[in-house]
Amino acid sequence: MAGYGKTTMLNRLAIAAAVCLALGIAVPCAAVVNHPFGSRPLSYAAGTILPSHLSQAVLDQAVRDFYDAWKAEYVSQQCGAGRYLVRTNTQSGNLTVSEGQGYGMIITALMAGHDPAAQTIFDGMYQFFRDHPTATHANLMSWYQNTSCADAQGNNSASDGDLDIAFALLLADAQWGNTGAIDYASEALAVIADIKDGDMDTTARYVTLGDWVTPADSTYYPATRTSDFMMDHYRTFGAATSDADWSSLLDRTYSIIASVQANHSPSTGLLPDFVLNPLATPVPAYSGFLEGSTDGSYSYNAARDPWRIGTDYVVSGDARAKTALEPINAWIRSATGDSPAAIRAGYQLNGSALPGSNYPSMAFIAPFGVGAMVDASNQAWINDIWDLVDGTSISAEGYFENTIKLLSMLVMSGNWWAPALATCGDSVIGADEDCDDGNLIDGDGCDSNCTTTACGNGIVTAGEQCDDANTSAGDCCDAACQVEATASPCDDGEICTITDGCDGAGSCVGSTEPAASCAVPLSVARSTLILKDKGSNDSLTWKWSKGPEVLAAGFGDPTDGDDYTLCLYDETGGSATIILSSTAPADPIAWVNKGDKGFQYKKKDLEPDGIRVVKLKAGMVGKAKITLKAKGANLAISNLGFGPAATITAQLRNSSGACFGAIYQAPFLKNDANQFRDRSE
Repeated sequence: MAGYGKTTMLNRLAIAAAVCLALGIAVPCAAVVNHPFGSRPLSYAAGTILPSHLSQAVLDQAVRDFYDAWKAEYVSQQCGAGRYLVRTNTQSGNLTVSEGQGYGMIITALMAGHDPAAQTIFDGMYQFFRDHPTATHANLMSWYQNTSCADAQGNNSASDGDLDIAFALLLADAQWGNTGAIDYASEALAVIADIKDGDMDTTARYVTLGDWVTPADSTYYPATRTSDFMMDHYRTFGAATSDADWSSLLDRTYSIIASVQANHSPSTGLLPDFVLNPLATPVPAYSGFLEGSTDGSYSYNAARDPWRIGTDYVVSGDARAKTALEPINAWIRSATGDSPAAIRAGYQLNGSALPGSNYPSMAFIAPFGVGAMVDASNQAWINDIWDLVDGTSISAEGYFENTIKLLSMLVMSGNWWAPALATCGDSVIGADEDCDDGNLIDGDGCDSNCTTTACGNGIVTAGEQCDDANTSAGDCCDAACQVEATASPCDDGEICTITDGCDGAGSCVGSTEPAASCAVPLSVARSTLILKDKGSNDSLTWKWSKGPEVLAAGFGDPTDGDDYTLCLYDETGGSATIILSSTAPADPIAWVNKGDKGFQYKKKDLEPDGIRVVKLKAGMVGKAKITLKAKGANLAISNLGFGPAATITAQLRNSSGACFGAIYQAPFLKNDANQFRDRSE
């Protein structure tokens, strides 16, 4: 495929210029976002699974939310006018590394459409990359910059950063075209050429450690880093350049993986951080080869392998990717008892945990989620991984772990795409396309997402009333792409609504009413609710006691699957509106199982909705108690000062259907624009 050939690029440039001129805008004009986040231009390979317990909208929003937090924490404009970088702070005196710049450029290009500043940030990251070439290659990035914005620790490259930067430039070309100040495609091709010259061996069959090694170096030249096994990048570079060497690299990489797994990790499938003799009989590196004692183990480099290999599978459907991941999936699920929270931060290739690895890390947990995508038998496993990943606050770890988490979430949520494989409308049928008739017209046999016109392809065409990209019934758009009858049962994904039903137009909506069956105190004034509107320092306290018998089992299991959400309703005038919804998600770390006594939740970072403490105390009749406290900007209390005849209902509900509630009726003990306080009826 030649999706980035010279003719195609010139055609796109001419089309973009024509559009600008038609609008009366002098070329260049502001670039259109061709593939806004959430549009999913790449249809994942057949057999790929995503988390199935949440709607696509919920998955997408989780990615948006974490991206916003990641950007605020790590993206910085500094080191010159218009320059942007990812602050890595890997050690004292470090500002960034090329790895972080590559990650940042990919992430920013994929989040265009959500982030209106995406192209500005991307261009600034590109300019920073251009400011820091290596000593021997103008189009490769010096791997380390200090807090003075200067290159340090060797003016040479690290291959992973270069590979990601080239891939990101091709993403930018597909995303924004070449009507702006930067010719992304040409820049990508220049980087790819220098990668071949400086970051690959002379036979172009493995990626070296960087442009600092040469064939004369008998120690480091015959070595490769498994985290540089970026097979979807290789495919994209091959499509962009029509260079068969990228196919050779792809094939040899899968051969290296198969050899190491067969000979050195047959029971686990794990790969080491570094592999020696990649052109002969590959072997794990010895301890202390380059970075430390874990160079031959599954440590912080190799932790990215399930993400990289899994990404190639969703892009290409290559059976070799699935074959490589199957033993890894089987082993990690068995080793952890299907509990993602039990994943450790590093292993020997035989599956033994590395010394000092007894802690959870997103750098290891999140990539296993991408690796699980290759087989439907991993559905419950990937669901649980997603919940743990999404529920872990950005403050729990640092740049590396949070960035790997975000990249893995992009893939797991269905929002990854490979640029040279996803240019729908260029008359070239990519590996991810069913068809490509050279236009983006729907209903002509090949729709605007380059799938054949048919029910279930996500495009509403003649004869269809709806099309939700599946042919399943029960989701308000049936198997024949007709809207299901009004009030047909469905699930809108909101725990604070009830009697969910189809609206007759293809969407699922729930009634904003309290649950009819909810355990309440058996005597008056045994539940208190306090709300304070203090701007970014809002606070909430809810206490419930003297209710019916509640055994520990009645609380479900919030350490593994049961989210708890406090729903507050204003039922003034006989109709209910939700005035607050705040969730303490299932989490094996934040929630502690107290045995027969119940459960306790603590989250100092107040993510995601401000709840910091929940105590679920089991007991006989009149002895069970619940306490919930929340505060901070995420709580978002507003519009206090309820009417003189208001009824406020509080219900703490879990995702398995358990409900504990209380009702508060006017006149209240305190009721103004800044504070609400009352005891239950």
